[in-house]
Amino acid sequence: RALTPILDATPAGRAVYVQEGFVDTWGFRRLQLQRSPAALERPSRVRALRESDWPELLALDARAFGASREILLRALAARLPRAALVFEGATGPDGFMLGRDGREACQIGPLVARDAGAARALLAAALAVVPPPLYLDIVDREPGLISWLESLGFAFQRPFTRMVRGAAVAPGEAGLVFCPAGPELG
Repeated sequence: RALTPILDATPAGRAVYVQEGFVDTWGFRRLQLQRSPAALERPSRVRALRESDWPELLALDARAFGASREILLRALAARLPRAALVFEGATGPDGFMLGRDGREACQIGPLVARDAGAARALLAAALAVVPPPLYLDIVDREPGLISWLESLGFAFQRPFTRMVRGAAVAPGEAGLVFCPAGPELG
């Protein structure tokens, strides 16, 4: 059916998936926050998601992910509305963040943005309104964001590798993804 299988593997799972023909594309790490960080101001260019934002956010997410995830994204926005945030760029939304409630903690992500500045603003806004305990998956290619999160009290929990089979890279523009939705959601 010309579909490209993609998965997020733990180190133990990665060893199994390599034997099945999967290749690494990029990595991310799960961070955990147990205590509230020092007071964070909500950046002025971050606001709550509005119904009118969906067409632009879905187009940005489809570029990042390589397919439509509308049903998933709308469900996440409903699960944790206070984390449904938009970074307002000069000509419209330049990024968005969603999250979900969980049994042990809330999970922040996905976070899709045009640049690291928008991503950091979205993270700061989410941390100002979503109390710990929190999980957050952050891409490895952003050491500045990782250091900042660690300075706020986030601790490393475990690594993941995004893997693909039958292609050299996963569909979409990985540079737009700052936080996956989580290994179980992509």
